[in-house]
Amino acid sequence: MSAPVNNNYTKVMGQGDASPEPELMMDAEIHDSDVRHFAQLGFALSVKTLAKQHGFHENTVRNIYMQLNDYAEAMEVIEEMRDAAEEQAVVAILKRKEEDIKEEEDVKEEEE
Repeated sequence: MSAPVNNNYTKVMGQGDASPEPELMMDAEIHDSDVRHFAQLGFALSVKTLAKQHGFHENTVRNIYMQLNDYAEAMEVIEEMRDAAEEQAVVAILKRKEEDIKEEEDVKEEEE
């Protein structure tokens, strides 16, 4: 069953011409039998969005959520994980660059 749409034309403040302003008449009440379905859809979308935002797999986000008390805590942990991963990446990159510099210095010493 689709929601009726009323395509009124109302005068926009400050302008002389009319512009369309649709009014959606939707009943937001969900049947009891559908609550679980829509809750699962909303949860799945939230997990997918959080995973994508922070660069983790959806299963990782879901597993973290299951170990905590609520979604807000899961978000905090995921953000902390992302920050820690970025910090670790910087450390690993710097270490490799230092190793490369040391190798170059060793090669120069051997050539002398």
